[in-house]
Amino acid sequence: MIVSFLQMKEKIAIFTDTQLNYNLGCLLMEFLHHYGVAFNYFTTAVALTDGGRFFPKAVWEDLVASLADAVPAAGGAGGAPATPNNNNNK
Repeated sequence: MIVSFLQMKEKIAIFTDTQLNYNLGCLLMEFLHHYGVAFNYFTTAVALTDGGRFFPKAVWEDLVASLADAVPAAGGAGGAPATPNNNNNK
C-alpha cells in the first residue's frame, strides 16, 4: 500500500503540475488518512503494476474466478507483481 500511495502521489503531482512534498511527517499523515479513512476496502483493489492504479474489486474477483482460484475475502485483494497469476489472498 505504501508503494501504491507513493505512485499515486507522483501521478497527481505530474497531472496537477505541482512539486512533490517529501516531508515524511506529511506523507505519513496523508497515507494514514487515505488508507484509514478515505479508502474503501470492500469495493476497491490496488495494483502496483503499470505505475500503480486502483480498480473495482469485482474486476479482481472475476479474474481470480476465471483462473479457478479462490475468490478473495472482503478484507483485501492483492497480487504478486512478479507472478501475476498468484493469488495472495488464500
